[in-house]
Amino acid sequence: MATIKAAEKLSNGNFYIVLSLITLLILGGTILAGKSLFGAVVLNTKVVNAKNLASSHLQTNLDAAPNLVDAYLKLGPQSDLIDHALPSTEDYPGLIAMLENIAASSGVKLSAISRSTTADSGLSSSVRPASTTSAPAPQKLEFNISVKGSYANVNLKLLAALESAARPMHVNSVQLSGTGSDISATLDVATYYQAKATLPITKETIK
Repeated sequence: MATIKAAEKLSNGNFYIVLSLITLLILGGTILAGKSLFGAVVLNTKVVNAKNLASSHLQTNLDAAPNLVDAYLKLGPQSDLIDHALPSTEDYPGLIAMLENIAASSGVKLSAISRSTTADSGLSSSVRPASTTSAPAPQKLEFNISVKGSYANVNLKLLAALESAARPMHVNSVQLSGTGSDISATLDVATYYQAKATLPITKETIK
């Protein structure tokens, strides 16, 4: 009888141990599942908040767009002046046409137009690659022009016309030869252009 009672006590003890282990496993699994669920809820909340913020910014931009278009249209002829003042590309053909008009209005003969040679890069132009940021910096384009005419037309009218042109120009140097009404001049000039601004579209990882 003593042996049977001892066996029953041992069996009951093993049962409680197994029951405790099962309880602990269930409790641990519940805690892990709860933690995972809580993390998913927090992440989803962050994603929803980020989407709402992005949607709000987008709607603000969409609401402002018509006003920007109206303001641009109200500029009228000045919009063309702005476009020519700082084009989005170097627009070399347009630059040549402008220089021909300036020379003619200044009373001088335009003999030649050529890009300046840059010693540092070996390129035939001083143009540098445009920035890829949303607000690109203005780029410089240097060129040489050769003209013939009187001293007054070259040194006064032409220089003044270049400095006051719609497209910003800066005369770096002037080389003159000849006398009187037969003056030959070579001018080293720089102008500028600015690439169009871009709207950066990025993806954000929510953690």
